[in-house]
Amino acid sequence: ITHNRKKLLFVYLWGIAAYLCKTTAIMLPFALIAVDIWWHRPLNKKMLWLEKIPLLLFAIPIGIITLQAQQDVEFLNLHPEFHLGHKIVFAGYAYVQYLINLFAPVKLSVLYPYPKGIEFIHILYTIIALAIVVWGVVAYRKKQYVLAGGILFYTVNIAIVLQFIQFGEMLMADRYLYIACIGVWYPVVYYIFRFLKNSSFAIAANAAIVIIFLSATFMRNDIWLSELNFWKSILAKFPESSIAQSSLGGVYMNMGRNEEAEAHIDKALAIDTKNYKAWYNKGALLLKTGNVNGALDAMNKALVDKDYTKALFTRALIYQQTGRCNNALIDVEKVLKEEPRNARAYFIKAECTEQMGKFKESIKLYDNAIKYEGNEPLFYMKRGLAYARINDNAAAIHDLSLAIDLRPDYGEAWFWRGIVKHRTNRMPCDDLNRARQLGFK
Repeated sequence: ITHNRKKLLFVYLWGIAAYLCKTTAIMLPFALIAVDIWWHRPLNKKMLWLEKIPLLLFAIPIGIITLQAQQDVEFLNLHPEFHLGHKIVFAGYAYVQYLINLFAPVKLSVLYPYPKGIEFIHILYTIIALAIVVWGVVAYRKKQYVLAGGILFYTVNIAIVLQFIQFGEMLMADRYLYIACIGVWYPVVYYIFRFLKNSSFAIAANAAIVIIFLSATFMRNDIWLSELNFWKSILAKFPESSIAQSSLGGVYMNMGRNEEAEAHIDKALAIDTKNYKAWYNKGALLLKTGNVNGALDAMNKALVDKDYTKALFTRALIYQQTGRCNNALIDVEKVLKEEPRNARAYFIKAECTEQMGKFKESIKLYDNAIKYEGNEPLFYMKRGLAYARINDNAAAIHDLSLAIDLRPDYGEAWFWRGIVKHRTNRMPCDDLNRARQLGFK
């Protein structure tokens, strides 16, 4: 074993940079052991292990911090009905299914939902996964270093995304293969050349593989061009995925295609009545079409089993707009606990506080809203009106003017500035005429 301290330092620096970019990079120390095997470096040498320690020491705290962050935003353990046995079997299934997708890229999906339960195919694939790992150990003992290193490289890089710690709503994603597949293709290319004795036919065989997979990649590119393509491609393979149905409904809703949105959201709820995101989308769609009571009912259903922040915020908005400020404040406090920089939540709290006659307190809350979203003219106009209510007319005109500067066609702000000017014996007519010209009746 030879060492170059300068090169090792660069490995450490780039490794840390990788950790800070993508948490899955924390498997780098273990992947480097696979590279050691490829290079036939003796694993019984102490220095081979010591050189990995700095990378490992940085990987551990970054991994812990990431887990804590995902725990805080309730991103972990989204499938509490799955126990340890489920996790092991689903991990084994995914381990093998990724390999199948790699060699036979047909009927692919960007994301793959969790199975509803354990079936024979999942157990079979778990047994195959275990056999592959054992094969890697046997290969190393037989000094088949390229094969052994490849299996180790694939295993350590895919292991971190096999949902032993459940995160997200999907079991698999094609993008998780990008690094891990190096451990597969390197042995494949090596053994093709070795079997064909480095002949021109070996070059042709590898070139053919490259062309085939390059073409398959090119044909998959269109699904990344828009959210619509993205979710439609997933539904093409998993039409019974409640998550995909709800997500596609949300895309259609944002596009203003409400009938299509409603059809997909209703389908999502028919598949899974506990899909809180689907209930949220349902409520947002109903609110968008003016059905306030229906929207409130949907938000209540979204919040039955989980304090989903978006649903809490929307329910608080409905409560505030319908005069139920006490209820709105309860929800908005929960939102601010999870998202302390949420300007819109501060705005709702300010509106409720103002409706309760606490004008000075509301001004401080409008200050927070403006602090975190300083380009929203509505915040300045509302704070200006709060100033007007406590007869601070100079501050009111200042804020209303800021709202107009940010949005010159803001008829309501022109109107209220005219009213405050009239109150203070200043000429209001230009402002009021401007408001009328802008259609503020």
